[in-house]
Amino acid sequence: NEEEQAAEMDKFMPFLLETKLRELGANFISKPIWSDHIEQDGNLITGQNPQSCMSIAQAVIDKINSI
Repeated sequence: NEEEQAAEMDKFMPFLLETKLRELGANFISKPIWSDHIEQDGNLITGQNPQSCMSIAQAVIDKINSI
């Protein structure tokens, strides 16, 4: 929620994704705001923000190459 709040975008969203995921039982992991950060769980690869796009792309390439 910190990045949405820092960018003052939270007021335009019907809900904050971090809050909703936690409510639904997700194990939400993040790093300091605007950090390049990804998480992998099996075939699920997700990134924290746009700064993470290169890391996400590399993780997807690595996953495909491991098949």
